[in-house]
Amino acid sequence: MESYAMNRFLLLISLLFFPLHAGCTPDKKPTPDTTPANDPDLAALSGQDDFKQLFMQKKYDEALKRARSGLAKSPKNPKLHYFAGFAAFNLGRHEEALAAFKAALKNGGNFADLYVNTSETLFFLKRYDECVTIIKTGLKRFPKAPGLYYNMGGILVEKKEFEAAARWFNDALLRSPRFPPALISLGALYFNMKKLDLAKRQFKTLATVKGYEVQGLLKLAYIELSQKNYDGALVLLEKAKTLDSTDPTLKKFLRFTLIKRTLKELGRLLGGKKCKAVKDKLRDFAANFPDYKEMAKLKSAIAKHCPAKK
Repeated sequence: MESYAMNRFLLLISLLFFPLHAGCTPDKKPTPDTTPANDPDLAALSGQDDFKQLFMQKKYDEALKRARSGLAKSPKNPKLHYFAGFAAFNLGRHEEALAAFKAALKNGGNFADLYVNTSETLFFLKRYDECVTIIKTGLKRFPKAPGLYYNMGGILVEKKEFEAAARWFNDALLRSPRFPPALISLGALYFNMKKLDLAKRQFKTLATVKGYEVQGLLKLAYIELSQKNYDGALVLLEKAKTLDSTDPTLKKFLRFTLIKRTLKELGRLLGGKKCKAVKDKLRDFAANFPDYKEMAKLKSAIAKHCPAKK
């Protein structure tokens, strides 16, 4: 079951793609295999398949009803409390979710996702001190759970302790080198610190993760766009288009980049006083982007430098 940490980058990554600040990368060895023997594989928990199907279909109300029905018969079943919490969280009922997760812990729940999602819920409720406590407790039992390190990084981002946040995101990647939320957040940190090579490294890895290929390519393209390397951005966007031509963000991004490249080319041609080429390029631009809102202003500006021959 995917934890909330797999989705929280939507909150951390706003303002287009990269709002975060960055930190340093620690040089550490991977965590030794010290996970407790009683750490059950969540996929092996009985009854999960039914709930997982409901969650995948986003039928959270039905999942919550089913969990509550089960709890009426087995009120101390930690798995059912967990499923109730997961459903409640996705319905936006965070206090209810927290109560369910705490009930799962009280009744002997002992798996990494329970600690990850309990801390995630506390994060959304802005109860950061409690969140840190849960994370630390979880790390003692599950030192290889990337979501716990990632959530700690998220708290530090909220506190604007960006270098420390980057270290925790890196710690998450030491445990799971292809963990998407950490790749996204760490890439964003490096981007805002202008450590573009390090940012690209995270997003190149992201682009190899199933289900995140387009997202990784979009973020790489954004870096190229920020450097006004429009051709480089377009190569990445065209590659993304072959993977998912229906992605709405990709369509907008592709259009924006094509417009920026054309405007740059028009400026270059104007600077060289190549008016015929400017007019040809402008004609093609108007045909390709008839709804471009600034077209009248653009034509007026060009006419001042390349007036029509009488």
